[in-house]
Amino acid sequence: MSFDSEHVTGSDRCVATRAARRKCHNDEAGYVAQRDHPFLRGRHVVLYLAELQAMDTDGGRYTIVCEGHGSSNVNTTSRRVAYDALRDPEMFCDGCREHAV
Repeated sequence: MSFDSEHVTGSDRCVATRAARRKCHNDEAGYVAQRDHPFLRGRHVVLYLAELQAMDTDGGRYTIVCEGHGSSNVNTTSRRVAYDALRDPEMFCDGCREHAV
């Protein structure tokens, strides 16, 4: 499959090329880090600076998004806590908690 940035967007872009799959969110505003989703193949858990993603910053400057379950996200002020949640989305995502049971 070839990669055509004009026609492939969002999560579909992550599977378009081998290089894009590795860090496919790195060109998004506020991107800090991502990890492969522990339960959903081809999906990611992504860490952003909330303000640059135009997300609510009341809970903290970092937001962690479970791409596999849509809008599941959590904010924190601590980068360490953010990385812990990135590794273990069950900490904040109801869908991941249900999947793990």
